[in-house]
Amino acid sequence: PGRLYRGASMHRLEVDHLESVAPLGIRTAIDLRSTEEVGRGTFAGSAAQVRHLPIFEIGPSFSEPIDDIARTLADAYLWMLNEGAGSIRTALDVLGEPRDLPAVVYCAAGKDRTGVVVAVVLRLLGVEREVVAADYALSDEPAAALRAWHLDNGTSPDKLAAAGIFRAPTAAMDLFLDSVDAEFGSLDGYLESIGVDLAATRERLADALLSSS
Repeated sequence: PGRLYRGASMHRLEVDHLESVAPLGIRTAIDLRSTEEVGRGTFAGSAAQVRHLPIFEIGPSFSEPIDDIARTLADAYLWMLNEGAGSIRTALDVLGEPRDLPAVVYCAAGKDRTGVVVAVVLRLLGVEREVVAADYALSDEPAAALRAWHLDNGTSPDKLAAAGIFRAPTAAMDLFLDSVDAEFGSLDGYLESIGVDLAATRERLADALLSSS
């Protein structure tokens, strides 16, 4: 708490919003959105250093209504692990540096790309799976509000046909973590496969995010 935040669409913050965020003292903003998205604006008007670490440049397409929301999201998150391996590795390095904290990790909805990265961090720190899933599920209501905002601001309903992507059910994170185990043996197995030094990374993250100093 107070060192790592999970956010959505930080580039849309207006002056009064920025004033409310200022007391958090955020030093680093990790923007996981694509280059095209960042071109339309990023976290500005603060003293935070923005690190652009895109998880993907072209994301999966959800143009049809989704029957199994949790499974669809979990499969997309597993794909993100492979697509965004370099950005995930760099994000872990950044978050292990105390001088760069507090930090906020964000994307558009704050639950998909951001949810994957934050889940990796929390699991590396030994946070129980059910706690990780519960944190992720906090985005369910805000994601629905984001869909409503898009509709109110002229986004075509056809583009939002896959309404399930504006959800964050606990089951999606549970299925994602199960899929990681099935695909890589464990989260540790995945991280080792992308070149993460597990022992050193765990120690740095713990020192930066958990220490009392």
